[in-house]
Amino acid sequence: MKLPAAAIAASFVCGIVLGLRTWFARASGSHSFVVGCCAAGVLILAGLVFLRLNRLALSATASLLAWAALGVLSAGIAQQPLPSDHIARLVDSGQLALHAPLRWYETLCDEPARLTWG
Repeated sequence: MKLPAAAIAASFVCGIVLGLRTWFARASGSHSFVVGCCAAGVLILAGLVFLRLNRLALSATASLLAWAALGVLSAGIAQQPLPSDHIARLVDSGQLALHAPLRWYETLCDEPARLTWG
């Protein structure tokens, strides 16, 4: 029963490797790349339709192609540039030292405005 999981993982890894290629990396910021990777959703639906029609080989092929498309999409998302106020950029530039714990002095969106203790 480990073979289907290995095939899914191998397909996902192949998609990541494909997404890290230079010509995919250049297109990862364009709208056509995002629209093209939405094909994963279409492939998943096609796989479900093929499964319903008892076409197991076509369903498995559509599923593996969907996992490969998701791998390409994840590689494209991972290569997006970080914003200028991202914590990793602040640490790398020396603006933020991590030798002491960081303190948060603002109110988070989901917290009540006033907290009273005691």
